[in-house]
Amino acid sequence: LISRYGTGTVETRWQRKEGTVIDVLLSSTPIEATDSTAGITFTALDITASKQAANALRDNEEYYRTLIELAVDGILIGNHEGIITEGNNQFCTMLGLEREDFIGKHISALPFTKKSLISTPFRFDLLQQGHIVVSERTVIRPDGTELFVEMRSKMLPNGTYQSIFRDITERRQSERALRESEEKFALAF
Repeated sequence: LISRYGTGTVETRWQRKEGTVIDVLLSSTPIEATDSTAGITFTALDITASKQAANALRDNEEYYRTLIELAVDGILIGNHEGIITEGNNQFCTMLGLEREDFIGKHISALPFTKKSLISTPFRFDLLQQGHIVVSERTVIRPDGTELFVEMRSKMLPNGTYQSIFRDITERRQSERALRESEEKFALAF
C-alpha cells in the first residue's frame, strides 16, 4: 500500500498487450528535487514465476500431507535431536494420544515400556549413518492396554527422521499362542 508519503509496495495483476496476465510487485518511492518539483517513482517487478513456484510448492505440500494422513501406519517426523515435530492421525489413533501429548517432546517420552527401551534402545548413530533402523517395542496406551509396534526409522536428507509405526499386536499374540500350543503338545508326548 502506498502511504501518504508516497512510499509503499502492493501486489497486483496486469494484462500484457498480447493478453497474458502477469503478477506484478509495484513499489513507489518519492523523489525530492532541489527545486520546488517533486514526484514519485514507480518500480514494477514481474513476480509471475515466483508466484507460480510458491503455488506449486503449496500444492506439493498439500499432496504429501494428504498421503501421510491417509497412511494405514502411524507416521512420526522428528528433528535430528529426536524431538517430535509431526505425527499423522493414524499414529494418534494407534497409540490413543492427542498431538499435544507428543509434539515438541523427545521420542523417548512416548509411552514405551522401560523393558522395551532397554532391550531395543534408540539408535540415532545408525540413523545418522544412513541406515534404516527396524525395532520392535511395547507401548502402554492411556487406557492401559499393551500395544506391540514395529518401528522403521530413517534419517531424511534434510536431517530430520521419519518413523513408521505398525501395530503388530495380533502377530505377537498369534506367535505367543502358537508357542504355547507347541509347548502343550510337546508335554503331552
